[in-house]
Amino acid sequence: MPSSPPQDKPKIAVVIGSGLAGLAASSQLLSQNRDIEVYLLEQASRTGGNSIKASSGINGAGTSYQLTSSPPIADSVERFYEDSVKSAGDVMGASGNEKETKRQRDIDQGTDRNVEGEGGVLLVGGKRFVDELDTRKVVTEKIMEFEGVKSEEGKPKQWDVKLVIDEGVYEKTKSHVDFYLWKGLMRKSTIAEANLGEAAVESLQAYADIVAKRKSDELGRKAFGYWKLDQVRADS
Repeated sequence: MPSSPPQDKPKIAVVIGSGLAGLAASSQLLSQNRDIEVYLLEQASRTGGNSIKASSGINGAGTSYQLTSSPPIADSVERFYEDSVKSAGDVMGASGNEKETKRQRDIDQGTDRNVEGEGGVLLVGGKRFVDELDTRKVVTEKIMEFEGVKSEEGKPKQWDVKLVIDEGVYEKTKSHVDFYLWKGLMRKSTIAEANLGEAAVESLQAYADIVAKRKSDELGRKAFGYWKLDQVRADS
């Protein structure tokens, strides 16, 4: 019969990775048992992993940080669940009346919910083509309706889609955009320099008019974040 380990043997836990999961696990281990030694292994120079690059935020609901922000962010577990169901769409495993009830509730509540967005727009050939705040599935399907850019055999298919932001959006998302600029994923330029297409000025002016409530958005977007460019020119 195997013998039990001696009770005075040190308790050791090794956690691999310092992302949110690793940090949470280490914190919980230490909070539950002060006699345990926790070794957190991380090869990067900073803790946080990919989570520190999460431009869209971290999944959470009703956290103390939301309540103490200025202004406070109204949130709840129920709202988080409803948003998750809406985002998942048909992938959610509900069935029968329950599924239909959820779908109807999502439609009813989703139509008038002010979905937060920072204000950026997507252009193909200089024109907007989708409500940028719709689900990724919907936006992706709209993009794939266009003819993709020709690529080498065996290479992933790509589409020439431009993400455009103005100074107002940049100021709000500066820490993230500066990282993308450093990586070469984005660049600062005028509309003319960026070669956005002949229709870009007209399309962006129409968007500015929508933001200023001079007209409604035919694509259905309701929230416009921090966009502030009002008069669009080729040198904007």
